[in-house]
Amino acid sequence: MDKRHDRVHHRPSVQRHLSSARQAALLFQVEDDPRRAKGALPGRRRRLPLPGPDRRLVIDLAAHPNVAGLKESGGSLAFVAEIVREVPERFHYFVGSGSVFYPGMEMGACGAILAVANAAPEICAELYRLFQAGKKDEARRLQLDLLPLNKALTETYGIAGIKYAQDLRGFAGGPTRLPLLPVDEKGRAEIAALIERMAF
Repeated sequence: MDKRHDRVHHRPSVQRHLSSARQAALLFQVEDDPRRAKGALPGRRRRLPLPGPDRRLVIDLAAHPNVAGLKESGGSLAFVAEIVREVPERFHYFVGSGSVFYPGMEMGACGAILAVANAAPEICAELYRLFQAGKKDEARRLQLDLLPLNKALTETYGIAGIKYAQDLRGFAGGPTRLPLLPVDEKGRAEIAALIERMAF
């Protein structure tokens, strides 16, 4: 391994993550939320948790060939801009917040990994397709359409809301596990109205 990838910083967090990357026979995707940094990724990839959005740490890790990209869930467009201009072109920056899907791509993100896509996959996929095709006005309208559902599922009702929305869509979200509780009647009515408004 070229030691230039291990150059610079001696902070424990950098060295720990670089050590994992050096020893891996697969690619890492950096995850900025440790609560979500569990489980497998498709192909020969795994998640590498970060303690939080740390610009210098991400840039340092991006220089390593075994670090494939970042999923950043904070929703900061300034953070997108700070990162994408300083990382290698091969490094993939995915936004993790449905509220900034379109503007995140405008700022240089290559795509998204979204909780709301569990309930509205076709809307998210179409937004991405339209953006890539240069049909930005249409993509922007879809982003605006997606905002109320995204807010309800990720900010108001969380995992229980996502599961209920999946059930409504026929995706079999299933029951929540304790200590999480199911969405109450008011929440179910709100989510159902938002799903109906999306006119899938």
